Amino acid sequence: MEVLGNYDPRKTNEQIKEDRVKFWISKGAQLSDTLHNMFIEKKIIEGKKVNALPKRTPIKKETPVGETPEVKAEAPKEEPKKEEVAPAA
Repeated sequence: MEVLGNYDPRKTNEQIKEDRVKFWISKGAQLSDTLHNMFIEKKIIEGKKVNALPKRTPIKKETPVGETPEVKAEAPKEEPKKEEVAPAA
């Protein structure tokens, strides 16, 4: 295990060993999306940034108050026939 640098987002002191980072990437090391984007900003590696945020699910369209949502017409379902029971005498 090798320490390639440190980063503290609250302070401005960051230390990255650029030559060792490039060495390990050449050996097949994989970067997280966030670290990949940070290295591109610092011009340690070249390439395009990747989306590090999770993919969103589409937002459902809400119906305004007072309007009824569109309902597709379906064939009416037949209700099961109820047997008539004679009252007990």
